[in-house]
Amino acid sequence: MTTIAPEEFNTLLELLKKRPIEVYYERKNSGVGRSLPFGIMNRRNFGLGRSRNNKRYPEHYAEILRLAELMKPDFKWTTLMLNDNYKSLPHRDKNNDGISCIVGFGDYNDGEINVEGKKYDIKYKPLHMMAGEQTHFTEHWTGSRYSLVLFRIKFNKVTKEKYGQMGFKELDDLLGSYTD
Repeated sequence: MTTIAPEEFNTLLELLKKRPIEVYYERKNSGVGRSLPFGIMNRRNFGLGRSRNNKRYPEHYAEILRLAELMKPDFKWTTLMLNDNYKSLPHRDKNNDGISCIVGFGDYNDGEINVEGKKYDIKYKPLHMMAGEQTHFTEHWTGSRYSLVLFRIKFNKVTKEKYGQMGFKELDDLLGSYTD
């Protein structure tokens, strides 16, 4: 497992102190808390699009993209979740396609991710998992715990129908640069 030097997260931690992220109410299956999506996502009534958080938090987003490179994912991701002391309930991410990668950072103790009954220490150690197929949740922790999750959204039936009519057959056909 790759370990990322803790100091690599200092800029993002400073940004989070200056401008904390908001509570995200859309994650009904895994709990409610300070957790925001960035990148590309399925937006309920609009189809695929860029998260408005890319522009609402431009400094956070730029730093998250830099950290994503250090996480060395071995898959093409579309979306990032930034979690701030987010205690997830047991869940599966039904809208994720394939592998997800999560890393924890901050001044905390414990707070492993429990995947199918096995605990993994993700503090500065990116973990690849099948979040759409494996039940997972956050163990108890003390301190300030943040996490960053990279994943690929599913090209679901509604999206396939909408964009298929325009000649797009796969999600990759629609993806541009992460910084758009």
